[in-house]
Amino acid sequence: MKNSPNISSLFKPIGRLVVRSHMTIFILIVLGGLIYAVLSISDMLAQASTDTSYVPNNSLSSFDPSITDQISKLHTSDQPITTNFPAGRINPFGE
Repeated sequence: MKNSPNISSLFKPIGRLVVRSHMTIFILIVLGGLIYAVLSISDMLAQASTDTSYVPNNSLSSFDPSITDQISKLHTSDQPITTNFPAGRINPFGE
């Protein structure tokens, strides 16, 4: 019976390995958890953005007449903007 392996003698090398490298094991487990969390969230966002079953309500196709009048009063980007500065002031951005 002297030659039969003892259970505690089987776990001693594993115990020494854990004691020596417990910080490395902890960091690897934490990094693995963070990588899993990031990939899971990324996958959920990718699946949510490719969902084609949602059909938006097209209620924005009609405007009030007052809004249409206000939009028509706006100038286009090719029209020059006239600014009136108070007397005695100069335009710092003008050349």
